[in-house]
Amino acid sequence: MPGPGDDPADRPAGDPLDDPLDRRRARDLATLLPALLWRLGQPEADPGALTAYARYGPERAADPAAGDLAVEAAAGRRRVEAAVADPAEDWLGRYAEGLAPVGAVGRSRLYSTAYRAYLAERGDASRALTARLGEAAALRPRRAVLSAFEREELRPVRGLRRTAHLGGAGVRVPADARQRVSDLLVPGGALTDLVRELLSPARLRSSGLLSWRAVERLLAAQLTRPSERLAGTVWALAVFELWREEYGVAVRPPAPPAVRAKSPAELPVLGRRTVSL
Repeated sequence: MPGPGDDPADRPAGDPLDDPLDRRRARDLATLLPALLWRLGQPEADPGALTAYARYGPERAADPAAGDLAVEAAAGRRRVEAAVADPAEDWLGRYAEGLAPVGAVGRSRLYSTAYRAYLAERGDASRALTARLGEAAALRPRRAVLSAFEREELRPVRGLRRTAHLGGAGVRVPADARQRVSDLLVPGGALTDLVRELLSPARLRSSGLLSWRAVERLLAAQLTRPSERLAGTVWALAVFELWREEYGVAVRPPAPPAVRAKSPAELPVLGRRTVSL
């Protein structure tokens, strides 16, 4: 149930909660993003978590501020109802794909050639989730399976781990905390330089997962024709790369198998060069 002050109309004019993210705090976003990801411990792609985190400097020492858990719970109910009513044979695959920040076709275009081949052989997280939930759905009703997944796995990750510490103190995240990410990813935007650095060709070559050329085209499209769809994709890639670096996550395509010697004899071990006198 909403409490007093939840409705912007109930708050007095000039309430600081209604103020848009000011320029000074917007400049802090690039510095705060690594700290936020470190606290969350996951590649959280919700820009609302970052903008809310920037607003409340004194409180963020205790916990990251983020969106309302009730918002995520409501979104989960909508996902479940849509999947239950989906007449398509691949209803479960469509549900799993809906959880991804970037659709399957878009993801494939952004992957490096090696990583795309690896996923074609092994399958990605969406396919694995579809298979796992499919086993449960063969024994139980759709609604029960998806509700349990949302409640026991998805909500703790998307909601509980980033529930605002501010909520317990009676301070509410303003309605505009989820500032449009496309507003932050424009020429001269608060996060543009950081995103350029995180998605630089050198960094992407090092990780081996994304095609730097495809990412360059994506970023150029966002900077010339800003949209929420493009900005959301750019944001998800940048946050993932930063999370990977912050936690030292080694996510690489497997190395090609070593060439076996035709002779059963062991190959010599190459060490430091020695000189025989």
